Amino acid sequence: MGRFIDVKLKPGHIPKGRMAFTLIVFCLLAVSLIRFYGDTEEVREVQYELHSVAFDQVNIARLANNVSLLDYDTGLGAQEHAWRMMDRGEAYLNLDLSAGVVECVEVYTEKGLEPEVAIALMVHSMVYDDDFGGDRVRVLDPGHEVVCVGVAVDGDSVFLVLDFS
Repeated sequence: MGRFIDVKLKPGHIPKGRMAFTLIVFCLLAVSLIRFYGDTEEVREVQYELHSVAFDQVNIARLANNVSLLDYDTGLGAQEHAWRMMDRGEAYLNLDLSAGVVECVEVYTEKGLEPEVAIALMVHSMVYDDDFGGDRVRVLDPGHEVVCVGVAVDGDSVFLVLDFS
């Protein structure tokens, strides 16, 4: 029994062999905690000032075309889709939208261009440069009362999502 209990220990003293073992166990525990909590999804901030630019540009286009102004939807569905598009590096429609919701998506990349300018150019393109009329119809549809905005910026690329209902 004496070999398991070291009676010569002073308070706060750990023998050299046990110190190394304790240090290794502590390091393994620290690494496992970092891995566990480090793998969680990063918390992203919503850039509401960019939402405001998109929202204002949409309403300016509607006003110029004699269509009633939209209200802003505070939900994050469009924002989450903008982040997903940014993560994939491409624009694509969200196939999981609620009934009655239509969507416009676009990505704009130009070196050194401010996101606010890119957003204004994207909304202008949706309304005035749309060859098939799909985005223009969605943006200017008088039946829509609300728009949910999503914006994600990755370097020189700006991803824009507009969900209308």
